[in-house]
Amino acid sequence: MPTDFWMSRARAASRSADGFTVAVAGAGGVIGSHLIPHLARNIEIATLVLIDVDDYETKNLASQDALPSDVGRPKALVQAERARRIRGSLEVIPIAADVESLPLGWLRTDLVLTCLDSRRSRQHVNLVTRRLGVPWLDAGVLGDQLLVRLDLFRPDRDTACLECRWSDTDYAALEQRYPCDPQTSIAAPSGSPSGLGALAAALQAIECGKQLAAEGSRLMSGEQVVLDATGQNLWRTKYLPHPACRIGSHGPWTTETLDDDPATLTLGRVFERARQALDARDGGVGAQLDRGQLGRAELDRAHLDRPHRDPALRLSVEPQRFATEWLCEGCGSLQRDLRILSRTPARDLPCPVCSSTLHPLGLRIEDELHESRLSPAQLDLTLEAIGMVSGDVLSVAFPSAPDDVLHFELTAHAPQTASGGPRLCPWGREDRRPTDKIEAMTDTAAPDVADRTGQGGSPHAA
Repeated sequence: MPTDFWMSRARAASRSADGFTVAVAGAGGVIGSHLIPHLARNIEIATLVLIDVDDYETKNLASQDALPSDVGRPKALVQAERARRIRGSLEVIPIAADVESLPLGWLRTDLVLTCLDSRRSRQHVNLVTRRLGVPWLDAGVLGDQLLVRLDLFRPDRDTACLECRWSDTDYAALEQRYPCDPQTSIAAPSGSPSGLGALAAALQAIECGKQLAAEGSRLMSGEQVVLDATGQNLWRTKYLPHPACRIGSHGPWTTETLDDDPATLTLGRVFERARQALDARDGGVGAQLDRGQLGRAELDRAHLDRPHRDPALRLSVEPQRFATEWLCEGCGSLQRDLRILSRTPARDLPCPVCSSTLHPLGLRIEDELHESRLSPAQLDLTLEAIGMVSGDVLSVAFPSAPDDVLHFELTAHAPQTASGGPRLCPWGREDRRPTDKIEAMTDTAAPDVADRTGQGGSPHAA
């Protein structure tokens, strides 16, 4: 399995001579487990990226396409082995991790399919696919009403995204994730029968083929189809973009590559590179302004462009958050350590005083890092030490000019494990780290639930 998959293949985001690359989040659940065999048989697909964070449990056997021998094993790995048994030439990359913890670049594929049981996770995929410019086909079921839903979203500036249709009720229903347990959020189970998940999977697989081939009567961006398996009714609705949508611009980001190894590239060096690039945009005026080298007339003109330019920069790694202080549950001591929250399992950060577990302080969790607030020691930290990996997209801007943003995607090769396999999920739980022949990772469990876990409104309104 190539270690630079997301650089050479997924990064292309266009059809190659070998075929398409498709990512599936929720690959082992009520919909996903029925979907994978269909995708494996689609010869237009050359590479499958399967994401699922859960292991199979005995209770899953009633509704998900799994065997008793699969219980206790990572869902994505089970489905990856199954896909490769169907078509040996298919490249399959299983990822055993929460889709919300993954670098944006790992979803830079030709099409993202989701079968998620979490409204929060779908909100995340909505944001990521918009940023990357990747189309997204979402499927969901509502078990007690036997409803199946398909939604298509394309990252065009003038088309609706998932959140364009959300109301305050939808945002209030988002699953909560707490700093003391960043790996877990609770989503309502779908309670769907196996046949309903299989029906949703078949419809999603057919629509996937039409979208990749750009042929036939396929869904357009912002369209939703709801099928009532009880009364055999079908509703097809077109949603319009909301002018006050939370995510702002619906168009994709323009990103530059940063081919430095996260194990050696420091945070301070990233700020330096970004400052040079931002200065180049305004022809060097910014640097002269910061150093006080402009004359009166030039100064007045410069301030028209940057009226309150702050020489310090801010950096974010959307949608990740940074924890800066940690509290020991044993001795109560406070420890300073800059880490990406979702990628810092407790086992990796024991208290240096008593070796007990450290928990992040909620008041010390930041969405972005401000250069002026970081100590020299923190600026000397490598990106890898903070938790950044290849595929992460770093956004850097001046606080006084938040719309003038640079986006850098880390594209260096992934580090290797001792066994030589790709170390794709260094922050995964120890008991989830795959030891099987296929070396990689996994993602979500059950499928999407139509209205209860993400799509507001009745099927008639939809």
